[in-house]
Amino acid sequence: MTGSNLPPIEILDFKAERYSPDGKAIVVSFATKYSAQRRSYALPVESLYGFIADLQKLQRPSETAPAPDAPAAPSKSKTEGPTAEKDSKRINVRVPKKWMLRTGLPDHPLVIMVFDPQTEQQAGFALTEKAAREMAAGLTTQANSLTKGEANKPKPN
Repeated sequence: MTGSNLPPIEILDFKAERYSPDGKAIVVSFATKYSAQRRSYALPVESLYGFIADLQKLQRPSETAPAPDAPAAPSKSKTEGPTAEKDSKRINVRVPKKWMLRTGLPDHPLVIMVFDPQTEQQAGFALTEKAAREMAAGLTTQANSLTKGEANKPKPN
């Protein structure tokens, strides 16, 4: 419990209502377990970026501890030394089912890419204008090489 010994108030419903007139805050409303009346609050847009980052860092309770029937992770022997360093030549690759692009305008002049939005596998990246253009050119070049590679493959009979 953060800040006090009181338990958190249970929110039953949370909605983004509108931007403030100056566009620097978002008005949100909450319905709580203890009140039939919705309460509205103005949240600075900048703080929402931090909130989203905090959400992405949080681990669900099921992710923090192994399941009761899951085998325990093998322990390292004293001869193996400290935790092995990550192999910088290996990379985990997955193919997203969905993706989206948007800009961070007006506050952030960035191109934002989100892979598998609104899923547990969601990952996002923000690129400067120059980096986005370089990536677009690189993606086009690589896609073209895939097309050429398919054209050069012998066709099965």
